[in-house]
Amino acid sequence: MTLDGDFVKRVFPAMAERMVSKGLTGFVDPGVLLMDEAEACSALIELDNESPLPFRLRGSHYALPAPGMDNLAATVARRDAVPANDRVRVDMININVDGGPENGTAVMLAPL
Repeated sequence: MTLDGDFVKRVFPAMAERMVSKGLTGFVDPGVLLMDEAEACSALIELDNESPLPFRLRGSHYALPAPGMDNLAATVARRDAVPANDRVRVDMININVDGGPENGTAVMLAPL
């Protein structure tokens, strides 16, 4: 299985239907880690253009590793390159300054 725009367009409609059935009208995604963010958002916007999504999605560009001030402008430029519309937009930057176990940067008292 390849995680790409075609995958998003295949699986997202069923996921959206389940979300709406639970009363969700919007959600925030902390960042796409498994595929290119611009490709994921482009696929969602294509779906929205075909049939308007029943909710709003607001996302953040996940900055890995956590950027310092020296590369913040590049991180903002990558975020700003992600396509957007009225219902799908990535306009935040998720900077994980204290690390996390998922990417091996968390400060731990003992090994996992």
